[in-house]
Amino acid sequence: MKGNYHSSRHEFDKAISYYEQYFELTRNIGDIEGEAKTCHFLGYAHYCLQNYTKAIEYYDRDLNLSKEMQDRVNMGRAYCNLGINLSDIISSLRKVLFIYLFVIIV
Repeated sequence: MKGNYHSSRHEFDKAISYYEQYFELTRNIGDIEGEAKTCHFLGYAHYCLQNYTKAIEYYDRDLNLSKEMQDRVNMGRAYCNLGINLSDIISSLRKVLFIYLFVIIV
């Protein structure tokens, strides 16, 4: 898959372009497993670009598809990825709050 090639080279914008094409293909042919896998790849690429909201959308879709397939391994992976994204968002919010409070005090 060309998306994985670009992802391995940290060319996430290019990877996303290929993943989105594959995502549409899997949806059109009803390949739920392929769709879930592509959601995982899209989530990872967006996470690496710090597009946390978009990453969470794809990881959540991955989770829902994994539940539909009753694939516990992929469900675990999706829950883990959602947790990592939410943790990064909370960390970013803490930094913003600290800066905001610092500015108010000074």
